[in-house]
Amino acid sequence: MLVAYRAEGVIGEVAALLIAATSAALLTGAEHISADAIEAAEYQSPSVRRYLLEREL
Repeated sequence: MLVAYRAEGVIGEVAALLIAATSAALLTGAEHISADAIEAAEYQSPSVRRYLLEREL
């Protein structure tokens, strides 16, 4: 549920989030992707990216 929430249900975003979460997990020495790794992932959802872009305009 956490993955779908952060990725806003978009399949491509789920993949991007899982890649970022994998990196976060590996950097901590974990052998699996936990909820903590998903939270720690350097990932911004599409709505956050859209907001940041619109704010710059």
